[in-house]
Amino acid sequence: MKSDEHISHEPLGLASIMEKISAFKNMSLREKLQSSKENLQRASSRLKGNFNTEEEKRVDTPVHATANHSYNPAPSRYNLADNRSSNTDNRYNTDAKYSNDTKYSSETKYSNDTKYSNDTKYNSPAKSNSFTSSMEPVEVSKNKIKMTKNLEKLFSLDRSNLLSSDHSTAFYKSTKNKIIIFEKDISEIPCTVTIKDGTKVYVYTVKYKADYTPILYPAYDEKEIEGEIIYMDNEEIWYKDFHKLTLGYNNGASMEFHVVRMSELPGVKEEDLIPYVKRYFAINRSPKMSKLVKENALLLNNIVKMSDNYLIYRHVNNSYSIFVYSYAILGFNEIKLDRLPAISMSSFDTLLSPEILRFILENNFPIEDFEEKGGYIEYTKEIGRNRITLMRFKL
Repeated sequence: MKSDEHISHEPLGLASIMEKISAFKNMSLREKLQSSKENLQRASSRLKGNFNTEEEKRVDTPVHATANHSYNPAPSRYNLADNRSSNTDNRYNTDAKYSNDTKYSSETKYSNDTKYSNDTKYNSPAKSNSFTSSMEPVEVSKNKIKMTKNLEKLFSLDRSNLLSSDHSTAFYKSTKNKIIIFEKDISEIPCTVTIKDGTKVYVYTVKYKADYTPILYPAYDEKEIEGEIIYMDNEEIWYKDFHKLTLGYNNGASMEFHVVRMSELPGVKEEDLIPYVKRYFAINRSPKMSKLVKENALLLNNIVKMSDNYLIYRHVNNSYSIFVYSYAILGFNEIKLDRLPAISMSSFDTLLSPEILRFILENNFPIEDFEEKGGYIEYTKEIGRNRITLMRFKL
């Protein structure tokens, strides 16, 4: 059994704790990076067998410095207020197929397990729309051990990989000879992860979901962001205060932050805010989608479903349009429907795939009459006294 003699558990006095709290609150991202560098040096010393008892027990207190801004709020490029609709219909907003896992950087393999992410890329489930259901308070004192173990599990670590630990840091050596450092906050919960892989060093900010599942983002300075976390998934983390939303996006190597003023969202209900803003930014990130919405004066709350290549829209008279992107003409073709076919939202990806859609249109089959049955989508028609299946394909 692995000995615990190398792990420092020296208690801190009240003065030391208060000094560390003050230092932590004022520590900038640059100082965290410097601290990570010093911790890597300490880890290298341990690997070489140069254990220094006093060094093991010392708790570094960073020197106060003015914090640097780590994000640049981007101005809105599309008028949110012009895309409101009082006729909100979320009945079809249930698809969860477009959830994408995000690598923490383009050079590292540490990615979060998809089973922990139930969020969609454009169309959030109704049960996750409210602030209270998307984020729940975490009981720190009772669950910090569980948070640490979940973070260890993310990197395939256990106690056998632990080199040393104290109140502020824990050092691990993975089976692939990477040095992994968990830096802890004042509650002794890991809040920053530093990975040394050969000559490369990666630093991540750690956040936890309500079930204590960790999510890693490229390191950013949270002191510069106002408000409380209201939403997060593998790609995004949102903060809200009384006057604005700060939306953070994981770009792989860094975080990109945008600010939306609450004054731009008059009349948008709390339960509609998350899907509304997700669609807004998804559209603005896609030039072709942005052009489609602007040219057709589409209201964001009337978008039933959207993907990279099509958009389903409900008109005020409850008829529908499907805008399908055509690579041949580099534009959208509009298909008008009186009603939607009796299929699930996720099945539209198959129905509207280029090959299948082309066959449907060439044969003038009415899309409204397609049905989903037992893992298949089919179109049947009454011919004489018989009902004949004219088209059937597997999902």
